[in-house]
Amino acid sequence: MKSTGVIGNDIAAWMAAAFFAVQPASQRPNISIFTGASQGCDDSIQNPIPDFSRFLSLVGVSDQQFISACAATSTLGTCYKPSSQYELAQSSHNDFYHIWGEYGSPLGAIEFHQLYIRAMLEAEHSDLNGLSVAALAAKNNRFMFPSRDQLSIRATYQTSYSFLTKNYIQWLQHLCKKAGVQEDSRPINYLLKSTDGYRIEFHNGDKAGADFLINTCPKLRDQVAPCNSWREFIPFTQVTRKNTVQKRRRLVSDVEFGHNEWRITRYAADSQETTTYVLPDKPVSEENAELFSGCVASPRENQLLHLGRALINLHSPLVCEVDLIWIALRMLQQFYPAFPDGPSVASEYNQRLIAAYENLRDLSQAVFIQVERKLPGTFAAINHCKVSSQLQHKLDLFVHRGKLPAYEHEIYKRQWQQWLLLGLGAKPSRIEPITFHLSPAEMRNVFNKIKSA
Repeated sequence: MKSTGVIGNDIAAWMAAAFFAVQPASQRPNISIFTGASQGCDDSIQNPIPDFSRFLSLVGVSDQQFISACAATSTLGTCYKPSSQYELAQSSHNDFYHIWGEYGSPLGAIEFHQLYIRAMLEAEHSDLNGLSVAALAAKNNRFMFPSRDQLSIRATYQTSYSFLTKNYIQWLQHLCKKAGVQEDSRPINYLLKSTDGYRIEFHNGDKAGADFLINTCPKLRDQVAPCNSWREFIPFTQVTRKNTVQKRRRLVSDVEFGHNEWRITRYAADSQETTTYVLPDKPVSEENAELFSGCVASPRENQLLHLGRALINLHSPLVCEVDLIWIALRMLQQFYPAFPDGPSVASEYNQRLIAAYENLRDLSQAVFIQVERKLPGTFAAINHCKVSSQLQHKLDLFVHRGKLPAYEHEIYKRQWQQWLLLGLGAKPSRIEPITFHLSPAEMRNVFNKIKSA
């Protein structure tokens, strides 16, 4: 492979360019980025899950260097809370702080969440927020970096970062320029498929190509890769996005849900961004697939990869745009370099990538389902939506045994999923028999030690 071309000027394009720029010199092709096809960055806030640190490692940057370069702030997870229209919301214990980590550690072969379920079944109530040092830290707006000492309670959680997209893109551009990435800013008309591969056509009629192209622009995608909508599963539409000056610093994103809508507020530097999504009461015509969550049916073809907004449109409180881009690039690592890449390579990549996104789609739908069960009428329309077989398996198994299966290509850790379901009101009817090896007094002692720590 002698040349790679990235089409776009947004977050996905510059992440892809940086990804290729750091490949070993013996394998690295000539890299060009064609920036004349999109509007570039916006003022959105990115709040990725902790796996994002692997991208920083890939491009050879430490977490501290990244924090300094992008004015990033540390984050610990998400706070879920009912809207003020619910009387329950008047008491703070109804806010659930879902952190990236453990609420208590396993006791030998006994998983801690099984002990928590047992306490629920035996009417021994313990507030989840009081069983995690990170949840208490977020609630009281205090922060300390996690510890590598496995005996420390500060080893029970992970942290990530919140930052402005424009700061992040400027930093990526600096990395790419330093690595010798060539920029071509001529306006682009089309992305064309021909017998000898894909070619870019500019406004002036000139054409350009590369051995491998990465397209991040949705307007250049439709001719070669239509989008499959997930409206049957999560039929939310984005209604508003509003940026305001931050009034207070938050270590979590806030998800507030009311009747048929939810609001996600993310915080970074001195600003905050609130995005509102609505689940319509009545079916709506799908005139524009981009309004709904979905995924390109064939993200990768021979010599072409769709990335970012050209690939995915997923509305979820669990992930942000950076997460979705990094998942695709992380998958690409397993197949790169692979040229000439035939149909079998593209098919395998597509299968794995779509499975990863479907896992996130299903988990997002599980959030709606659990909120509706806890507060009936909040997302009533979700009761009529299609549920995938793997999500049904997860929910049934969790309700029956308090366990979750591990599906391939999941990026969201299983322990995070367990506590997310419990925190949103899931009530398993049974637990693993080994959990009853502890007496009630011993079990209470475990909880008290965690609270004291």
